[in-house]
Amino acid sequence: MSNPKRTLTKNKVSTFIIRIDLDMSSELDYGDISDALGMVFPNRQIQISPHFNVNLDSVRIDKAEAKKFLFLIEPSVRLEISPVDKAIIFSSNYYTTNDLYKERLGKVVEVFSERTGGTIKSRRIGMRFINTFPANKDGNLPTVLNASETKILKESLAKKNDLSRLIIVDEYLKEDYRIRVQYGVPNKFYPNKISSQDVILDIDVYSEGLQPIENWCEMISVYNHAAFDTFIRYIRGEVIDYLR
Repeated sequence: MSNPKRTLTKNKVSTFIIRIDLDMSSELDYGDISDALGMVFPNRQIQISPHFNVNLDSVRIDKAEAKKFLFLIEPSVRLEISPVDKAIIFSSNYYTTNDLYKERLGKVVEVFSERTGGTIKSRRIGMRFINTFPANKDGNLPTVLNASETKILKESLAKKNDLSRLIIVDEYLKEDYRIRVQYGVPNKFYPNKISSQDVILDIDVYSEGLQPIENWCEMISVYNHAAFDTFIRYIRGEVIDYLR
């Protein structure tokens, strides 16, 4: 159950992603897995695109077809199974609470576990929130980031009038996971010069290393709390109050 004190009902999440990268050495029947998932999420699409394998020893490039299985859960929520990347990707253009993903991803992991006899492992598990704040009416920076981050952006924008994008990256190393924060002006008119100072705050919480895929739920719960704590670390208090 979500904690109301940690819920921002008017949040500015424009993209939400949970990605589970699987052990590269695992041999999986993705067609069979896709069929099983189709029983849960019937709106399925199969995309086929060219894939190139480069063999450096023989200086040869082999072309093959790569399949990608897409499940449209809602108009703005989708599940992607990528055999080439060996990844499970759950994404949405909004975020409410963990009700958005918890049961759905639980069913996905259950299918993978059943099809592998519980032996499948992940090599990376991550949760990402991309928050978007529109520019002020005059096109300048909105007053949303804390003073120190705002100062960094304003100084860079003032000194360099030919910028086409301004993104600052902070990375944090925790005991069991990492946090990568990107904030700044992405520029919706890129690669042109910045003319509208919209702001993004992109928070990616993840861990790497082989572990049972069934650990995902416990880990994502930790990452969710870490992402929220990181968000309020970068955003002004009055903005947090407004978003509640």
